[in-house]
Amino acid sequence: FLFFLSVPAILVRLLKFLGQADPWKCTLLVFAFFGAHHVVIQGGTAMLDIVLAYLFLAALDSFLRGNWIMAAVEFVFYFWSKSFAPLQMIAVFVALLAALFVLKRSGFQLDWGFPSSTVNRPRIDPKFFCKFLILFSILSLVVAGPFVVKSLKIGGTPLFPFFVGVFPHFQHIDELPWDWDSFVAAAKYDLSMKD
Repeated sequence: FLFFLSVPAILVRLLKFLGQADPWKCTLLVFAFFGAHHVVIQGGTAMLDIVLAYLFLAALDSFLRGNWIMAAVEFVFYFWSKSFAPLQMIAVFVALLAALFVLKRSGFQLDWGFPSSTVNRPRIDPKFFCKFLILFSILSLVVAGPFVVKSLKIGGTPLFPFFVGVFPHFQHIDELPWDWDSFVAAAKYDLSMKD
């Protein structure tokens, strides 16, 4: 419930940072958040996605404000929150970079969507970004490392249920309390499920 109430506060804080501190805009943003169908359903059942929304927005807020330590901590927990999250985020990031590259090459001018005079345009220092990436990598080893090793040992994949058996040299199949075929069937079943 704490995360459910914290998301609107982070949204307002981001809006203020971008130079859009008008009280009406902040109020409308909070009402839009609480009025969204997915938020009402997720909040009422205490689902994980509210926490993930908080972690993403908090990491973005910390990153834009130059607090690379908090940004790295929040983003690590967001990045490794679900088995499909790393694959999904990498795919989205690559697709966005490709789209930006194509649009810039085509002569499109990209903007934040706010009037230029009112937006705080953060300049990201390369040293700041390198520190963020280094801390993110170290924290990833601590947070996700044990789960990745376990998944490699049991399923032959760093991210179960994806690509089961792709790294067979890491597996110890003979130590499993179940047979391999039922394990692969369970992975396929997991992949067939939707939220």
